[in-house]
Amino acid sequence: MIAASRRLICDISEEEKRRELKDIADVYGQNNFEEFMEDPKCSACGKPAEKRCSRCKLEWYCSRECQVAAWKDHKKLCDVMVAAQAEEAKSKAKENVEQTN
Repeated sequence: MIAASRRLICDISEEEKRRELKDIADVYGQNNFEEFMEDPKCSACGKPAEKRCSRCKLEWYCSRECQVAAWKDHKKLCDVMVAAQAEEAKSKAKENVEQTN
């Protein structure tokens, strides 16, 4: 699934990527997915996980070792999601300023 997601992301325009990532960030930013999620599993080994990526908060890990081992593959998605989350926060802050004026 991750390989398919990477391929799809690579095959679309930058504008489409931004739009898709904004939609994803909207869903993840609202933490809606946790209500439907089973107990988190480590994305590296599949064991029960209690730790999350400290940047994007999307990937789960059972240990620091698994997080470090998975970082090379996770980094690209993490960078994109953090950027999308920052853009969403910036947009919301702008809306709040406009509403108070």
